Amino acid sequence: MFDLAIIGNGSISYFCAYYIAKSFPRLKIALFSQKPRESSATEAAGAMHAVFGEVEGDITSSIHERKCYELGLNSRSHWNMFITENNLKRIVTAENTCLYLQKRSSNLENRNYKFASEAAKAASCFRELTNFEIESFFSEATNKPERACELIGEFSFSAPLFLESIESILYNLSNITFFSKCEKVVEKSTNRFDVFIPNGDVIKTTKIICAAGYKSKRILDNIDFQDIFQGVGTALELSNINTAQFNKNSVRSVSRGGSQCGIHLVPRSDSVYLGAGSYAANIDTLPLARTETIRYLIDQSKKDFFGKL
Repeated sequence: MFDLAIIGNGSISYFCAYYIAKSFPRLKIALFSQKPRESSATEAAGAMHAVFGEVEGDITSSIHERKCYELGLNSRSHWNMFITENNLKRIVTAENTCLYLQKRSSNLENRNYKFASEAAKAASCFRELTNFEIESFFSEATNKPERACELIGEFSFSAPLFLESIESILYNLSNITFFSKCEKVVEKSTNRFDVFIPNGDVIKTTKIICAAGYKSKRILDNIDFQDIFQGVGTALELSNINTAQFNKNSVRSVSRGGSQCGIHLVPRSDSVYLGAGSYAANIDTLPLARTETIRYLIDQSKKDFFGKL
């Protein structure tokens, strides 16, 4: 009998396992982590600690924007502590993020650049780039930005390397037992759950944390909760990028909203992430990339960064 079962193979389930196991070393934890990570949001992510770049409203007047902003900003110290305590500096691929605003941008983009800049200035995390710096940084772009700034401390990291590293840490915690896959959970009674795994065995536990994304609905099929959808993201992974600044700096446009939410260029260990577009779909829908999103990413990256690919 386990005290807790955690289901999922991404950042939410792994951080739950990490902090609970460290805080309660006598707790027996079963961690169900499926391999390979099919449809994994964490592994596919262009992992930016995006706080200021995600601001889409006036944080001084919008309670929602203020709460999201504070949550993100407060988490920065926890991320830095986790990285330092576990000697994981190697997963960090960029220390700061360049946020840019293209010429002839929409009113929404101008508005979001203003709000993001003001939020970063208030936290002393803002540096405006000079025209010379913009010309140098975006030297290959066919459309040079009108304005750009450095969001100080808005770091990025390699998502695959992060998962590999935290998984190794979890394997070494004596109160965590790994299982490969959970097929379903049945609630037997109050604080009594049966977790079924592919070989037919049943793992018993008193508590459940399910962080399996859209698959949670299928896993918890006999437990009543609200309908959920899957978010289908589209991004490209680029290798052999010869422009040095894009191998060591995260770069992003202002948030644009909609399915083509902007351009994010994030260095990974040996490649560069280019994203992102997304749409919501029913959980039974096969997640497929949309052709128009791939075309948008390629065309926009040529204009904004590379000139040609």
